[in-house]
Amino acid sequence: MDTNLPSHTPKPGETIGFILALVSALSYSTEAIVAKLLYAQGLAPLTVLVWRFSLAALAFWLLARYSLKENPLRAARGTFIATGLLQAFTVLALFYTFVYIPAGLAILLFYLYPTFVTIGSALFLQEPINTNRLIGLALTLAGLIIIS
Repeated sequence: MDTNLPSHTPKPGETIGFILALVSALSYSTEAIVAKLLYAQGLAPLTVLVWRFSLAALAFWLLARYSLKENPLRAARGTFIATGLLQAFTVLALFYTFVYIPAGLAILLFYLYPTFVTIGSALFLQEPINTNRLIGLALTLAGLIIIS
């Protein structure tokens, strides 16, 4: 059977990138379920996140220690601190939503963020909302509808 499709030879690193993206998606998709299970064991959202971020910080510190040749923290310390605090607040808010509403609904609402990014970049960065962005938002909405 000849389909006349061009063959695709993976570029170096493309396969590992694909595998890492799948592992990341699988890990991220279980986040709400694991949080709910830990809450059922009596842990509070803040406790779960302290453990989560402490273990992540240790893992990243070890990775950076043995793989980086320079210390990027010195060059952009303020930016790292600000984004770290913003990330901590974002995840804390998400994990507290798991206490009050079903995890599926929380994640569904969370994935409205492409809409917020598009609106924010149009308002604050004067980036136009072009056809490609509208198509992307329509696909995001279609995905959310399918998930629902």
